Amino acid sequence: MNGNDWKNLNSKELDAFQRRVALVETLLDDNIDEAVRQEVRRAYLYTQGVSDRTIRNYIRRYRMQGQHGLLFYRHTRSASPRIHDEALRNKILELIEERPRRTVPQLRRLLTVDEQFAPRIELVSDRTIYRFLYEQGLTQKARMAKRIHGDRAAFHRFEASCSLQLVQGDARDGIWLPAQPGDTKTRKTYLFAWVDDYSRRILHAQYFWDEKLPRMEATFKTMVLRWGIPEKLYLDYAEESVMPKTMCFYFL
Repeated sequence: MNGNDWKNLNSKELDAFQRRVALVETLLDDNIDEAVRQEVRRAYLYTQGVSDRTIRNYIRRYRMQGQHGLLFYRHTRSASPRIHDEALRNKILELIEERPRRTVPQLRRLLTVDEQFAPRIELVSDRTIYRFLYEQGLTQKARMAKRIHGDRAAFHRFEASCSLQLVQGDARDGIWLPAQPGDTKTRKTYLFAWVDDYSRRILHAQYFWDEKLPRMEATFKTMVLRWGIPEKLYLDYAEESVMPKTMCFYFL
């Protein structure tokens, strides 16, 4: 894989790439039961909102190019030539970093009252500023996400450094299915899944008719029998009568 490709990935694109690799490698692993592979496939379809055709395309790309075939990114320039003043570019980015929700008119007003940048911003149109922010990956949607969630890079220090150092488990609402073949009424299912924090590989995923604690225990046992005992285990569980919302276990 060309090392330069990685420089074009932001944290969101890197996470998506790792999920694609984990999915395809799981689906192509003959050592995993077919039923389990289908569960993983259905879970990915549901959580990522993609189609079967998309997953088939992932597999085709992986077979032809390896992991590099699943590396999708957009080429962007580090600085837009539309704003030739480097100091002005840096000031705009600084203002956005300080408060991501700022609009272009607000940026212009702030720069207009700044003696250093007032004459410079007069030479730049709003359209040029919008284009500059777009090329920097700072669209309105991206800025709102940055405001709500913050820069994810700040949390990278919590990522595991190797496989099975940290495994995360969680449960969420699943798809609606007939309780028995031929039933006209459907029931909601619940998806339990365990993911390796380092590789993003789905270690085990399974649907149940309820989200009680024994379901989590059953899927955990299957995960351990297949992959081994993790060093640390983190899970977010909602049934407070059974256990706290957030728990972290260490296995020595």
